[in-house]
Amino acid sequence: MYFKVKGNGPDVILLHGWLQDHRSLNLIGNQLESKYTVYQVDLPGFGNTPLEVPYDIDDYVENLQIFILKNKIKNPILIGHSFGCRIIARYVLKYPVEKIILIDAAGLLNRKLDYYLKVYSYKFIRKVLEIFKQKQLIDKLRNKVGSTDYLQSDVMLKEVMKKTQTNETKNLKKIKVETLLIWGENDEITPLKMAKKFNDLIEKSGLAVIKNSGHFPFIDNPYMFLEVINNYLL
Repeated sequence: MYFKVKGNGPDVILLHGWLQDHRSLNLIGNQLESKYTVYQVDLPGFGNTPLEVPYDIDDYVENLQIFILKNKIKNPILIGHSFGCRIIARYVLKYPVEKIILIDAAGLLNRKLDYYLKVYSYKFIRKVLEIFKQKQLIDKLRNKVGSTDYLQSDVMLKEVMKKTQTNETKNLKKIKVETLLIWGENDEITPLKMAKKFNDLIEKSGLAVIKNSGHFPFIDNPYMFLEVINNYLL
């Protein structure tokens, strides 16, 4: 797994979000390197880390554990954004960590009735078009109903997305490690109501809401975001 390492001190590992790479969390890494040894990784299938078969969440967990053992990392602090939080939420149920920070975390499904109507309508129409071998119309229909993340992903990552869009409610209830939740007030991808569910489900968790920011609070409001990080870790 490709990574960049900087700083000196207790170990911190940063796990980026979907269609991102290690660089997306540079702000956090740069802030922490004065006190910590910071590992910024490219998860398999992203950045400079290749992926030969589509992973599920457990595959990502075991890949992370191999990375930790290979680099002789012990009891790290794990910090994840969005998709990276899915991995962390499973990892901490199997392996020891000091604490975790989840930023605008994925892991709870945010689907309403119109989503299911759209999906099942798409499947029905696609079947009809397949009978008449209308591949171009099928492609146009897929582009119309698919999510932005799905449409922007390559073939391999599309398969990964299908295997990793899980509801982690049961697993979140099992997390016993100290957890800081950081959330953008105006996040439309993983809305603030999901943050409150995370906070309710994880026993030892606290929630910090970043004003005037969306799914990337470390970009939208870096000063307030770093104030939260500083107070918690520095």
